[in-house]
Amino acid sequence: MSDWTELVVHKYGGTSLTSTQHVQRAAAQLDRAQRGGRPVVAVVSARGKTTDELLAEAAAIGTRPSDAGPGWDREIDQLLACGENSSAALLALALRSRGVPTVSLSGPQAGITTSGRHGAGTINAIDPSRIGGLLRDGNVAVVSGFQAANRAGDVVTLGRGGSDTTAVAIAAEFGGQCDIFTDVDGVHTADPRHIPDAGILAAVDSRVMAEMAFAGARVLHSRAAALAAAKKLRLRIRNSGTDAIGTTIVERSDHMPENASFVTAVVHDLDTAAMTIRCPASNDSLTTDVFAVLARENISTDLVHVADSDPGDVVMRFSLKRSELPIARAALQELFYGKDSIVHVVDRVAKVSLVGAGLLNRPDSTALMLTTLSANAIRSSWVYTGQTRTSVLVPEDRALDAVALLHSAFELGRPEPELVVPV
Repeated sequence: MSDWTELVVHKYGGTSLTSTQHVQRAAAQLDRAQRGGRPVVAVVSARGKTTDELLAEAAAIGTRPSDAGPGWDREIDQLLACGENSSAALLALALRSRGVPTVSLSGPQAGITTSGRHGAGTINAIDPSRIGGLLRDGNVAVVSGFQAANRAGDVVTLGRGGSDTTAVAIAAEFGGQCDIFTDVDGVHTADPRHIPDAGILAAVDSRVMAEMAFAGARVLHSRAAALAAAKKLRLRIRNSGTDAIGTTIVERSDHMPENASFVTAVVHDLDTAAMTIRCPASNDSLTTDVFAVLARENISTDLVHVADSDPGDVVMRFSLKRSELPIARAALQELFYGKDSIVHVVDRVAKVSLVGAGLLNRPDSTALMLTTLSANAIRSSWVYTGQTRTSVLVPEDRALDAVALLHSAFELGRPEPELVVPV
């Protein structure tokens, strides 16, 4: 294979491709990158609200029967893949209109394979031959994100935000750089859509970025952040509508100053539910079975707590994505059939997290977090502490209040020092 260390992957989210003008602007950026002598791959999401609109059309056709099986989910994936494929074709046409040789590829055409259920696939491998051949011939390769092929050759989508994972996986396969283009100037100390004084971070440690993404930061998908950290990928978060340099994801040991704040950001996740399961201790394998079933469905859990309780029961508590509750309930209902177990769900909660480094060495951070929330009549529960994240559950209608209060309490609105980082 050729040396692809100069390769750059541009990933464009749906808001960066909403209108014809947005598509043309992305094409101009790609044109400049290629004329600079670098091999270029573009990975695209569905434009604007296309995915939501396709799901709404599917819902208008009919609701999913309880016994629908995987066939229903297969057709939903067939439908949703159209959004990314249309984005890829339109961007390729915009590039060709500028005289740039370009070929658009669906995820399966790009050699991306996956395992897992429809709607939540995990990338297994990428065959680089098709993309590599196009690049060697001087083309820009435009790849549909969010999708891959399973062993049967069917399209399997990767879940919301999966286009980020596609882009990072391609960059990692070729050993190049990945620029994630979005509608904000980079990674902030809180969501700038809700916290006006949120500061932009010039650099973020890769492990901290992975935690921020998992905790709910929408600027980068959690699986993409974790993969970038594992592969030590050169990654930047940039605004597709400005020339701002954005945020560079770096390795702390090389580029982060010793006096950097131990709390980097406050992150919230409204797509959260809390589940409590009580079962007899005599079912000694049930605890293991619960998490095995959820793992089989590719459902991530957080804030996990398992303990014995009177009268001799085992109580499991964990949080999960509210949007994944229907799948989790169906899977657990099958597991618990005929067993004496009780499942209780609270779905009007949100997860609020401090993210940073060395938090276990600073117990005052947890104390300040809980004290701040309590002083403002925000009930917090299910506390989790770790070196890079401290999380609590709060009532959903107080989540943004909690973020604003914590952002102020930890003085994250102050300007960040300028850092010299590699690009």
